Amino acid sequence: MTEQRSEKRQQLSRSLLVYDGISSRIVGRVVDLTPKGMMLVCGEPVWIQEEYRLRITFPGPIDNRGELSVQAVCRWCREDAEPDTFIAGFQFQKLLVEERRFLSCLLDRIGSF
Repeated sequence: MTEQRSEKRQQLSRSLLVYDGISSRIVGRVVDLTPKGMMLVCGEPVWIQEEYRLRITFPGPIDNRGELSVQAVCRWCREDAEPDTFIAGFQFQKLLVEERRFLSCLLDRIGSF
């Protein structure tokens, strides 16, 4: 797989859970995050090239919010080294100015997670 990432990954020391915005089921937990996307560890595979509405939750409020809702497309998904787990890469889509600003605040605070 060719590396196409232009942004530095921010790895998290604590888990941020990601939920499906429609069903509220847990999709996975964030492993790393960039302004353009994220990698998740998931309990089941996700559909490649599908667009998802996702809610990223985090401990403690940031800018008086406890979650961020984003649209993202799954670009790849494969089995992880851990049994019964998968890793998947998501690219954010159609981020509003407010969502970009909030994501920037979140990335600035990642070290405190």
